[in-house]
Amino acid sequence: MSGYMNKHVFLSIFFFFSWNLSKAQSDAVSINIGDSLTLGKCTDSSQFAHIDLMIKTRWPDQDKTYDTLSGKGFYNWYFDGDVDSRRLPCSFSGMKFRVASFHTYQNEDGSQRTVLFGQLIDKSTVLWIEAEKAVQSGEVIP
Repeated sequence: MSGYMNKHVFLSIFFFFSWNLSKAQSDAVSINIGDSLTLGKCTDSSQFAHIDLMIKTRWPDQDKTYDTLSGKGFYNWYFDGDVDSRRLPCSFSGMKFRVASFHTYQNEDGSQRTVLFGQLIDKSTVLWIEAEKAVQSGEVIP
């Protein structure tokens, strides 16, 4: 898996907002590790379309940590063990979460997508957020 964020602690997400059918405007949003963001409204009727809720159920190494200032090591820290996941229910709309880390994945077509990991409630409860789609759709409010 490639794409841990190096020494940079920010991510600029570029996306297009369509203000009407004939005009599109490009905007940039800066999201930093440690920022507090808000869950917006669901784009589906019962669950968020671009956000998964993950709950870690087994911690093989209770003493293992990651760098909470840079997010470095988060992926290996969190995904070492067992994790249950499902789409985030709409009942979480309006809740705040802390940005814990970013990870960039390469899609089969060669393009890349950024996943934002948000800590919600406690260290076991993490959001897997398809960053560009979630911000563009209003599911995450920077």
